[in-house]
Amino acid sequence: MKYKIDVDGKALYRNVDELNLLNPQLNLEDNNSGSLTFKMPSNHPRYDDIKLMKSEVIVYRDDKEIWRGRPILVTEDFYKNKSVECEGELAYLNDVIQAQKEYKNYTPDGFLRALITEYNKRCDKDRRFHVGEVTVIDKNDSILRYTNWDNTLECINDKLIKQFGGHLRIRHVGNIRYLDYLQGWTGINSQTIRFGVNIVDFSTNYDVTDIATAIIPLGARQEKKTIEALEEYLTIKSVNSGSVYLSNTNAVKEFGWIEKVIKWDDVTLPSNLKAKAEKYLTDYQFDTMQLELTAVDLANMDVNYEGIELLQEVQVKSTPHGLDKLFPVTKMQLCLDNPANDKLTLGVEQSKSLTAKNSEATSEINKRLDETATISSVKKEAVAVATDLIKNGVEGGYVLTTENEILVMNNKDKDKASKVWRFNQNGIGYSKTGYNGTYGTAITMNGQIVADYVTTGTMSADRIKGGTLTLGGSGYNVNGKLTVLNSSNRAIATIDNNGVKAERGSISGWEMSQNYLEHGSTIQDCTVRLGGSVRTTGTNYVRDCCIGVVNNKKNEYPWIIDAYGFANGLIIDNSTKVNIGSDRLENTVYLSEYIRGVINGKY
Repeated sequence: MKYKIDVDGKALYRNVDELNLLNPQLNLEDNNSGSLTFKMPSNHPRYDDIKLMKSEVIVYRDDKEIWRGRPILVTEDFYKNKSVECEGELAYLNDVIQAQKEYKNYTPDGFLRALITEYNKRCDKDRRFHVGEVTVIDKNDSILRYTNWDNTLECINDKLIKQFGGHLRIRHVGNIRYLDYLQGWTGINSQTIRFGVNIVDFSTNYDVTDIATAIIPLGARQEKKTIEALEEYLTIKSVNSGSVYLSNTNAVKEFGWIEKVIKWDDVTLPSNLKAKAEKYLTDYQFDTMQLELTAVDLANMDVNYEGIELLQEVQVKSTPHGLDKLFPVTKMQLCLDNPANDKLTLGVEQSKSLTAKNSEATSEINKRLDETATISSVKKEAVAVATDLIKNGVEGGYVLTTENEILVMNNKDKDKASKVWRFNQNGIGYSKTGYNGTYGTAITMNGQIVADYVTTGTMSADRIKGGTLTLGGSGYNVNGKLTVLNSSNRAIATIDNNGVKAERGSISGWEMSQNYLEHGSTIQDCTVRLGGSVRTTGTNYVRDCCIGVVNNKKNEYPWIIDAYGFANGLIIDNSTKVNIGSDRLENTVYLSEYIRGVINGKY
């Protein structure tokens, strides 16, 4: 396998004396533009051909293009050797800002196309993109997004990739540059990476305690119980020689017996449960593992092997670890002049410790907490993102201290920097539009905090003003809930997915108490009450009413409607009440008798 580099269509690197470079290194990464760095000797024939931001640099492997970009930084040492840093063409999308706009009822495909259309209107002609293959979908096909003076790549990352996942891929067909947005990986490489064969070095971030050498697989809950107080689950005992354990012999020999419980609640057949357990030991348990290793790409030694590419899946096997699984290639560090030092990153995230995994597997409490997302998980995620950003912000950053302020920038020249943290006596702020740009994130001396997103565990405030308060939702996987507490810390009102619940208060003139609802407006000094206990006039009988009409002046309930009937408690002759359908009132006259009495002049 041979590498070569061209600049503006001319040979820059061919691994011969006159076209040689020092330490040429290509870095590729999922959803990242990647970078190319090298040193150019002063006698190189293309010494003066590198033009910042203008030249086009292309890297080939065996005549196949694998990366393209532009130079962004050139420095010279004492001996006139040039150090060159190039960024990948995905970074071209940083060149155009997306204005403030609402995108409503868009699919991921449609939204991406809309962003690229806006980008193509103002970018250089030779840096245009065409949207190619899009396989990422939204189950509702109706996303709502806003652009707010962010560059195009930021919009794609923040409003698509962070929401829906997926992978960006650039490919060229003739003179057309296609941008694909893929849900899955691009294919399976025919090579196999084997421990003890083509792995040179294994990074220290791999901890063998992350694996289990024996598991107890449990399936669906069973109706019959051996111990009455404990739940019983399907096991593999009947199809595994009477044992509930399944182990990996080689892994046990290497690391000893390390066991944990794994549950599949939907599995009802012992044979299926065993098959899942066997697959788990060699595959599933490594789903969250990220491997960083130095591996020999066998294609460098034998043309019959397929070269490993970014976003491909590669089979990784390790007999001692019991590992036999496909891992995606998410990062590649290619040493073009010494491929033996190539480094690969496989997988997408770090695995948890064995202790944490065992705890989650065996603790029912933790299991339930894991199944129900909470706001605290949102805070943890935000902290993780912030931590990652801060840790990875060391490289490529520059600090400038003046007499009046401190600047942290992505370029040592403040007039050329696009990302700037600025700290002076009036506050601290961040601008993504340069030193003299707009500081959209800031803390100022007058006590104001300006930010697009604030993620916190607990926030105390005397007053919150704003337009829309959103609680819960699909992004957090929880139902929203609003709770109002009194000074005794008692909940007196809640709004959640079950509706509105309140002990007292008023809604549009209706006054609420613990056992009744009453309208505050009056008609001829009367109000309407729903519920509550009332004392009927002229009796000692206290009853629960369904609907009551209250005489406010006398605090009487002349009309009562409930499950027993309809009654008038109004005093007519100090002893008689009108009663329809009820036999619970004392001294009553039924309606027919009352009407006859009215006709005859009795009343």
